[in-house]
Amino acid sequence: VYFARPDSSVEGRNVYEVRKRIGAELAQENPVEADIVVPVPDSGTPAAIGFSQAAGIPFELGIIRNHYVGRTFIQPGDSIRHMGVKLKHNANRRMIEGKRVVL
Repeated sequence: VYFARPDSSVEGRNVYEVRKRIGAELAQENPVEADIVVPVPDSGTPAAIGFSQAAGIPFELGIIRNHYVGRTFIQPGDSIRHMGVKLKHNANRRMIEGKRVVL
């Protein structure tokens, strides 16, 4: 379901709902003490919502994604990948500073 759009269906199941349920199951299987749940945008957002709801831990946008940077994990070299990640994801420091974060 990683490459699928959240509004699409795979084997008759809505991708958004599947991702959200995976997050909820993760929270039940691995309880943690944390202050906030932060998604890794964008595919991780539904799972983070599910985790947050199941665990009763507030959901916050602690990472902001630059939508003008393409896929970074498929770049041919480490230096290009690392630069892409620096350009693509930025910490929303005010939301995460001093907090125990589920990522």
